Amino acid sequence: MKKKISILVLCVGTILIAVGLFIQVPGDQLTTYSTLNGKDGYSAIEEYVGGDAYNYIIGASLIAGKISGIIAMKSIFIAIGCLIACIGLISIAFVKKETTINSLPTEQVPSDNSLPTEQAPSDISDVATDEMLGQENSNT
Repeated sequence: MKKKISILVLCVGTILIAVGLFIQVPGDQLTTYSTLNGKDGYSAIEEYVGGDAYNYIIGASLIAGKISGIIAMKSIFIAIGCLIACIGLISIAFVKKETTINSLPTEQVPSDNSLPTEQAPSDISDVATDEMLGQENSNT
């Protein structure tokens, strides 16, 4: 489940990068013909006042704001997309493989005759007091 979420995060980051790359920036050449809007780098401006020079000044200011806003939006999409994609890659790298009960290795249980045997001390109280005093057991 964690790996699927990591892959989803990676896909979201990739989509954000693609959106940032494919957003079109308006053209930087001004025209008063609305039929050329968006074609061959042209941006159409409307007539705001009677003189052409004033229209171009107003239009240039509006188009410059639109261009800078879209460039900022593109860079934000690409930066956030890279960050999210990196988080997805890191989480894919560090996700532990999920194990199921069937894929767990079975441990072999030793038979009764192969178990290690130890000699029990004859008197537990002697061993305990000798170990506490730091002396070796002299009874065995």
